Amino acid sequence: NLSRLVDKASHISFKPGEYVVSQGEDGNSFYIVKDGRAKVTITDEDSGEEKTVMKLNQNDYFGERSLITDAPRAANVIATEHLSCLCITRDLFTETLGHLNEEMYVEAQKRERI
Repeated sequence: NLSRLVDKASHISFKPGEYVVSQGEDGNSFYIVKDGRAKVTITDEDSGEEKTVMKLNQNDYFGERSLITDAPRAANVIATEHLSCLCITRDLFTETLGHLNEEMYVEAQKRERI
């Protein structure tokens, strides 16, 4: 299953400062960082200020929460240097990782508390 996942995943790159995902948008993809770094920010609805809540490095992942819960993106992910990711669509995610939904949901809940 894992090799099938990697074979079918898209490879996508982002420039420094480019938003990979934006808070509030629909989430239809899950990402695994292959190379580079990114920051996770949350935009305060009242002030409009962005607060960095997490850093992402090689082998980190993000975007699972929206796929598991169908909720809008909870945060922004912004490349801080050249960023290369594997991009996994909702259908491929469900097909290959669906059996891990419960474990990934628990992990997503932990990350939200950071």
